Amino acid sequence: MDFKHLRYFVTLAKELHMGRAAEILGIAQPALSQQIKALEERLNVRLFIRAHRRLTLTQAGEAFEQKARLALNAAESAINEAQRTARGEQGSVAIGHVPSAMLNGTLPRRLGEFHRQSSRVKISLYPQVMRELFAGLAAQTLDIAIVRAPLGNLPAELESKLFARESLLLVMPDHHPLADLPAVPMQQLAEDNWLLMSDPAGIGLEQTVRDACAQAGFTPRIGQHVQDAATIVSLAAAGLGIGLVPDSVSLIALPGVRFIPPENPLPASELWLVYRRFERSAAVRKLLAVLMGAAH
Repeated sequence: MDFKHLRYFVTLAKELHMGRAAEILGIAQPALSQQIKALEERLNVRLFIRAHRRLTLTQAGEAFEQKARLALNAAESAINEAQRTARGEQGSVAIGHVPSAMLNGTLPRRLGEFHRQSSRVKISLYPQVMRELFAGLAAQTLDIAIVRAPLGNLPAELESKLFARESLLLVMPDHHPLADLPAVPMQQLAEDNWLLMSDPAGIGLEQTVRDACAQAGFTPRIGQHVQDAATIVSLAAAGLGIGLVPDSVSLIALPGVRFIPPENPLPASELWLVYRRFERSAAVRKLLAVLMGAAH
């Protein structure tokens, strides 16, 4: 038995008129009659009583109608679920990100755009340090990671795409001797205690800061390693050191802290999307397209 026969039966059971049911189903009346007769023969049950040009359901027909209607509804729901999933309109996506990525206006804007397109997709966001982000991708507990360059050597199964660029700002206590300058020469900060991210060697914002200090001719004297850029701002406000952060972090305007551009231009801090090369989930692929700005 296929769902076509169930649909014919349920329609006829509702209309109790062969002509109207055939019209609704878009088939000829004799064909509908033959299909119902074939169904009755298949079930070895009489479903309708035909008398005086009227159709009524038998008791067996009434019992069958309830279950047939449920089966049809379940089948249609399953079809709709499968189609929505295949179109990336439902499902779930786990996004890991360096905490400072949420301060960049591009991410919340594009997440909002995706939600308007695919409100059935559940997006889970996990702020994590760089080491955890790459581990999550490897363990497939994360579908997408948003990380700070440099990335280092990615495994062959991962791809990356530039997401956003931000200029770098020095963050320091407002009582620092250079805090009132419009721009600070990096070479004058060689004796300061630097607040650095706890990134693996060679990747992330910590490497960016080390490169900037090397460009100015010194190795940063480490005050503390921290887990996120917000902590750098807090510790700078407390007078425990200075840091170099993406300009979006200046949204954290704590009392007692100044954000000042370096006097000599530095390369931008870059956010990158990292994801699996052969992603199977349509929801993940659709979200990636929106994050990359390829969907409207």
